[in-house]
Amino acid sequence: MMGRKAGVEKAMLTVFKRNKAAMQFYERLGYEEDEYSPRPKKLRNGVVKELDYLILSKSLIGGVKNHQEEGQRKRKAG
Repeated sequence: MMGRKAGVEKAMLTVFKRNKAAMQFYERLGYEEDEYSPRPKKLRNGVVKELDYLILSKSLIGGVKNHQEEGQRKRKAG
């Protein structure tokens, strides 16, 4: 709510992939993998390196009322 009032467009955070409880928590709050989250990298020897974290984000555009309504819909849906 404070970010919205300050005109912030998006909230971002970093979460370790192995922290399943945190991943589920943030997803329930509406966070999704951000476009800037690092992708797997192919090293010169051909090995693909997966990073152990993701960058998640969620839009803060829209009013507080819209955010509250969205949360209520998700709780009802299950």
